[in-house]
Amino acid sequence: MTAAPELLSHREAAKFLGITSGTLYVWRAENRYPIPYIQLGKGRVRYRPEDLNNFLASRRIDPSEPRKSEPEKLHRRGDRPARKKWRRGKK
Repeated sequence: MTAAPELLSHREAAKFLGITSGTLYVWRAENRYPIPYIQLGKGRVRYRPEDLNNFLASRRIDPSEPRKSEPEKLHRRGDRPARKKWRRGKK
């Protein structure tokens, strides 16, 4: 017989990642990050430690590698760069 895989509760997974359980809930609800989870009935969610480790590895940034620059924001019509908004009284 095979042993059941170790599964972490929502709170345990949040603690494992170093975030609050509320943050993890928002990430899952808004599909903000692709962290796989297992749904065990209504409201019962479990995470595999391997999936959490893979997520952390995918978020790793190596400072020796050049950063990917963000594309220049374009005007609503997409034909020219957006201008900075003028604010009264600000310099």
